[in-house]
Amino acid sequence: MEAIIGWEQEADDGMTTSVTIIFPRLTSLELKELPLLTTFCPQACTFQGSHLERVFISDCPAMESLPSAVQRMIDDQQ
Repeated sequence: MEAIIGWEQEADDGMTTSVTIIFPRLTSLELKELPLLTTFCPQACTFQGSHLERVFISDCPAMESLPSAVQRMIDDQQ
């Protein structure tokens, strides 16, 4: 698995558009032992997880980028 969300939505002009991802009941996110995971979503996306309280990422050595909302949660936990 290289991405948690991996679809692409193209506009009529062939340009990739930004997608909003909403997990209204997500309170905890744990990504563990995913050696090929490089990103949460490879396209331009906005992640909304307003109830997200805990993020745990372990043994994901190829991880390159996270949505800013998830990154803020990690920074707040440190």
